Order: sequence, then C-alpha cells, then structure tokens
Amino acid sequence: MDVQLCFSEIVGDKSCVQIANINAPAHCGNEAIFEAAVQEIKKLAEEAAEAKKLADEAEKLKREAITLVNEAKAKQSEAEDLKSKEEFSKTHASEGMKRYKRQVDALRTDQDELFKFVKKHHPSLIKDDN
Repeated sequence: MDVQLCFSEIVGDKSCVQIANINAPAHCGNEAIFEAAVQEIKKLAEEAAEAKKLADEAEKLKREAITLVNEAKAKQSEAEDLKSKEEFSKTHASEGMKRYKRQVDALRTDQDELFKFVKKHHPSLIKDDN
C-alpha cells in the first residue's frame, strides 16, 4: 500500500510529502521544500536573536532611566534640604541681627546715661563743643 500526499495538492507545487514509505522511493523530490523550511527556520532564528537584542537594549534603557530618575529624586531632595537650611539660616541670622540691634541700642542708652551722669557730676571731664 503506497500512501502519499502530494504537496502540490496543498500548495500547488510539484513536490510531494511522503506519509508512508511502503513501496515508495526514499526521496519524493521534497529537497526544495526542506531547504525552504531550513531557510525559514534560520530567518526566524535571526529575527528571534534580533528581538532578544532589542529586548536587552530596552531593559538596559529602562535601568538607565530608573537610575536617572533616582538621581533626579536625590538631587531634588538635596535641593529641598539646602532650601530648608537656607531658610533656617535666614531665620537665625534675622534673630541674631535683632539681638545685636537690641544690644547696640542698650549700649547707646547706657552711653547716654553715662554721659549725662559725667556731665552732671564731673563737667570738667567733658569738653562741650555743642
């Protein structure tokens, strides 16, 4: 019993696909079909390799993007810290200047009181040009 399915019935070609090898030749003229299948497999393997390469590049870009985002977050946090320190410094500097002004004002008041005292009790020590 010779059972063969001609590939031409499937794809309209003159090649045959051998289903059984009973009283049939070992080769049914399908070398071109097999070569085309091998070429297609090679093409698919190349496409798969290219897809893998693109996926690896995409993963690398993703990691780089994550790194950049993390660096940006760190810089933003650093900037916020600096701003907070600057505001803290401004506040303390302002308070320090107020304390200094109060001390200077107190010294002027004391100086005026001392000058009045000396003028009243020791007028000879003060040269009055006014």
